[in-house]
Amino acid sequence: MKSLKPLSLLLALALALSLISCTAFATGSETEIVLSDSGVTVDGAAASTSSSAAVYVGADIVYYEEGKDSSYGAGSDSDAHSAEEAAAHTVVTITKPGTYRISGTLSAGQIAVDLGDGSKNDPEAVATLILDGVDITCTVAPAVIFYRTYECGDTDRSTATSSVDTSEAGANVLLADGSTNYVSGSYVSKIYEEGTTNKLHKYDCAFYSKRSMNISGEAFGTGKLYITAENEGLGSECHLTINGGSIYIESRDDGINTNEDYVSVTTVNGGYLHINAGLGSEGDGIDSNGWIVINGGEVVTMANPTSPDGGIDAYCKTIINGGTLIATGRSNDETDSVSAQPYMELQFSSQVAAGSVVEISDADGSTVFTYTAEKAFNSLTVSNSSFAEDTTYYVYVDGARQQYSGNGFGMMGGGWGEGMTRPEGMTPPEGMTRPEGMTRPEGMTPPEGMTRPEGMTRPEGSTPSDGINQAAGVEFVITESTHSFSGITAEGGAASSVPEAGEASDGLPFTDIAGNEYLDAIKFVYKNGLMNGISDTDFSPDTPVSRAMAITVLARLAKAEACETDDFTDVVSGSWYAPYVGWAVQSGVVSGYGNGKYGPDDSVSRQQICVIMNNYANSKSISLNAGELDFSDSSAIADWASEATAACKGAGLLDGIAKGSSFSGGSALTRAELADVLMRLAQII
Repeated sequence: MKSLKPLSLLLALALALSLISCTAFATGSETEIVLSDSGVTVDGAAASTSSSAAVYVGADIVYYEEGKDSSYGAGSDSDAHSAEEAAAHTVVTITKPGTYRISGTLSAGQIAVDLGDGSKNDPEAVATLILDGVDITCTVAPAVIFYRTYECGDTDRSTATSSVDTSEAGANVLLADGSTNYVSGSYVSKIYEEGTTNKLHKYDCAFYSKRSMNISGEAFGTGKLYITAENEGLGSECHLTINGGSIYIESRDDGINTNEDYVSVTTVNGGYLHINAGLGSEGDGIDSNGWIVINGGEVVTMANPTSPDGGIDAYCKTIINGGTLIATGRSNDETDSVSAQPYMELQFSSQVAAGSVVEISDADGSTVFTYTAEKAFNSLTVSNSSFAEDTTYYVYVDGARQQYSGNGFGMMGGGWGEGMTRPEGMTPPEGMTRPEGMTRPEGMTPPEGMTRPEGMTRPEGSTPSDGINQAAGVEFVITESTHSFSGITAEGGAASSVPEAGEASDGLPFTDIAGNEYLDAIKFVYKNGLMNGISDTDFSPDTPVSRAMAITVLARLAKAEACETDDFTDVVSGSWYAPYVGWAVQSGVVSGYGNGKYGPDDSVSRQQICVIMNNYANSKSISLNAGELDFSDSSAIADWASEATAACKGAGLLDGIAKGSSFSGGSALTRAELADVLMRLAQII
């Protein structure tokens, strides 16, 4: 269990929260839209087919067309749809600001809001949809989409913060009191502007907005919205604020996604939010490319239990100021210590099965939290108003008190026999721990869920059970400390010594990085799940990076889908890195040595990483600004790498690893240097 800096509720916070709009938006006069497969009506009359009308039907739906080559877009055959399937959909387009109460059913259709050119900067370009008993299904695109409305947010990364006010947003949704609404939608893969690789269309969610969006309840907040998504559930290209109502999301990928890097804020101020995400091969519950802020309401968010995803996943920070949060997954993101409400972060050393009952009690035996797992998980983040500072808590799973083992929670026992090694490339069964001092093969990652909470290290020379009665369990105290625990004790046993976070490792479990010039970068890659250590306590910052490992960590940053390849005779099918090499080949990130070899075990050089990073940027349709190759040894950079090296230099990716007059392009890249390049790349992609 990990509990970080829970703060008291201060008057300043109360004043700050009072500035956040949590009320339903004024509706004024309403236009009534009734949906039907036999015909749509607007204020009782048949909907117009003229695009100049405030509401009209007949627009072509935006979808990814089948039979197109790679110049059309970045999608695959599985993302494409036929013209006949698309034409079967009825598109109801709203073109004027106003309030629209919508009811009825479209078994193949879409609600689209497009207030026209100039609306992005027009505070009057505001549309409010009151969902009052709708049932909309779209199989080729989002079922509800806001294209062009007023954008109340600022997308400048340099001024972005976790505190946003979206009350003036142009995209608004109200869930009518007493209504039940169903939205089932697909997505649109990236379509290029003709003749370029610039994005023209890309809409990942079943319910989507290109502008900041608010979702609220009416006066009593009793409206419900059920979203079923072929890909992602609910999303915005800037900010998303949920103020009320009850929202239920089931999605193959992320449940909620706000995708402006280092800017977007997903805020929950009230209502009930239940997310079952990752029903496909991967998926986070709430994925924000900026911040997640929970000020109130009740949030239950579940991720894929087998992929490295979490119920909460934020590029920047997750902040909990109030309400109730239950987040489960394989690996939840860390919650920020500025949170005003106490919280607990628990990482279990073996997977907690669906149906298991998790209970947290205080020292008096009073239960303060109970949850029956709806799906399996290793990571649980929980917060509610019952938790208090300077209070002892115990964790139980199905009545068995849990103990912290140095890797996670679980009943002690198991592990590898002394002197026993596993076959190279094998990962241990879930829940298995490695004997003290044992290292894994270079490039291997530990089983998901086996990481130690931030700041926790085992006392030097001790085993996980030293000073702890295994049968007794462990007690944990939430304090105002920024560290993970105030202590680990056992009934009848002595307290174990826990080194303070930040003394030698700056909040990380590694003992070999104190004072390292790349400490911030190592912290970034570790906390974001991009790189682990080569052992429990060693990051090995100066160890060269293999080409297999370089591609693997880049794939993690890209959240890439695994894809095997048979392009190389030296890439072992089924190996830990093979799916990521396959992704890199398919994406144009790598092409190997040109002789059917990839060289997975070879060290990656500085100039090679420049080529890889530049290719990755190009695959994301981002052109890096070329800089001047003014290194003293620029002439030694290979011809095939010079253009990419100049691009990486101009983009600032080399600022951390090439500080002097020379570049040493042929030298092996170290693990710390890779961490630095990844951190800088994440800031611009």
